[in-house]
Amino acid sequence: MARAVVTPCTIRATFTHTSLHQGRQMSGAPPPPGPPPPGVFADGLGPLLLGAMVACPLYGISIAQAIWYYRAYPADPKALKYFIAAMLILDGAHTFSLADAAKIWYLRAEISLRYPKSLPTSLFFAYITMSVVQSAYTLRVWIMSKRNWVLSGILAFLTFVQFVTGVAMSAKQAISGDAGDVHDIFSKTFGATELVSAMLCDVLISASLVFYLNKNRSGIRSTESLVDKLIMYFIGIGLLTSIFALLNLVTWLAIPDKLIFTVFHSLISKLYVNSLLVTLNSRTSFRKNLTGHRMEMQSSSARSHNLTHATAPKYPTVVSLA
Repeated sequence: MARAVVTPCTIRATFTHTSLHQGRQMSGAPPPPGPPPPGVFADGLGPLLLGAMVACPLYGISIAQAIWYYRAYPADPKALKYFIAAMLILDGAHTFSLADAAKIWYLRAEISLRYPKSLPTSLFFAYITMSVVQSAYTLRVWIMSKRNWVLSGILAFLTFVQFVTGVAMSAKQAISGDAGDVHDIFSKTFGATELVSAMLCDVLISASLVFYLNKNRSGIRSTESLVDKLIMYFIGIGLLTSIFALLNLVTWLAIPDKLIFTVFHSLISKLYVNSLLVTLNSRTSFRKNLTGHRMEMQSSSARSHNLTHATAPKYPTVVSLA
């Protein structure tokens, strides 16, 4: 059977037809003014409400992570502290814009595809947040690769493409103001480019960090476990954000008459912010493990030195191991 052709008006036509059809089935006449049937309302706005409900607790986790950071690392450079504060402001702006859009759409109690003004605004803040975090990881790759300009340039280019196409997508939706236009040629081109570039950048960042961690192994057995933990950590970060971007892209293109993709799109920027904060806050744990390994090595070395250079059996505890 031939697949139906999706047009920019698919969502609009589907919601309108379904709402009228169910209303006529219940009353035998055109539905009176008022809220649409619950099933239609859930299909239309449920994904956005679900995304907003999950995004708010994730923002709370970001705040908790930031508080932990400021308490645990008071000696960090002021520039880094200001950077974290800016990330929280951006993440908060995204959260409140998204929540406001969900609230306005919900309180309308009708299937309307006119965007609340705060929804394109939330998209704008999300794309800025993602680009800033990717830039921070690109800087880390640049440092670990000992200023590999080619690799860092590729990552910077992908970050720039993600930012430009994302902002263009946000501007288009703000000007249009109609969710039915989310599948027009412009939106598909720029939206798909933004998601693909974000996925490629995340995968390449993770692969680069893993490569240079492996390359810079010291060969000391006691530190190998720490390197392995770092490798698994960076792989996990790259996979998580890439999977969400892929799910966003697939649900957006494969299920055009639903807004399921908004669930994943509402959460991607939160994952970026939390991953960055977790990266900064994990330094305490890694430093404690590394310090413990160093102390163990020094203790073992001192014990060996003591046994080798002992001159008389009556001095069995010359070196204190406390």
